[in-house]
Amino acid sequence: MADTVITCPKCGTVFPLDQILRKNLEASIRRQLGAEGKARELELSQREQSVGQLEHKLQQQLDRVEQRIAEEVKKKEVIIRKHVEKNIAEEKRLQMAELEDELAEKKELLKESQKSELAWKKRERELEERAANVELEVSRKLSEQRQPMN
Repeated sequence: MADTVITCPKCGTVFPLDQILRKNLEASIRRQLGAEGKARELELSQREQSVGQLEHKLQQQLDRVEQRIAEEVKKKEVIIRKHVEKNIAEEKRLQMAELEDELAEKKELLKESQKSELAWKKRERELEERAANVELEVSRKLSEQRQPMN
């Protein structure tokens, strides 16, 4: 094929046939590869767009899930807080009742102690009065016994 040549009918220039065929074949291959490249670029662009849309949808779903989790956490916190407050209030109520019972017992003991003290003081006064009366009577009797002697 190297011997085959073509002559231009207008200018008379001689071209080897294999060179013309090669140029035509190269141009055809370039066109074909260019079209395939553009098709691949278009497909890649569409895939990138699709991936971007999927990423956006996934991010939205993730945001919704995170929001639901945050809401559930808040609800649980409220429930726990109420439970703790209820337990604390009950514990305080029980402590207060216990302290009130203890105070009532101590008041009763104080009252009994004061009654005992009053009873002892009354008894002491009575004994002192008796002792004074006995002393007075002894003194009178001694005086009476001395008067007839005088």
